[in-house]
Amino acid sequence: MKVCKVLNVNGLADSPKYKSNQLRVQHRKELLQILSERFMEDTTGEWLRRFEGTGVPCGPINNIQQVFSNPQVSLRSHQCC
Repeated sequence: MKVCKVLNVNGLADSPKYKSNQLRVQHRKELLQILSERFMEDTTGEWLRRFEGTGVPCGPINNIQQVFSNPQVSLRSHQCC
């Protein structure tokens, strides 16, 4: 319910097709399509901001370039060698 509220797709939470985990798995392909399209409507930073404080665990999925340009990764690589 919290995720649907943040994504502003409240109809998903009320849909009989997604009422249980078993049903969500059964309709997984359709559900992933809906969620993927919604997430593409804004930036990662904006979604992280919207989810902040909701109690929903979240974080970015970085590509290789983003991983190695992260200041924390850079700092740790200099500390270990």
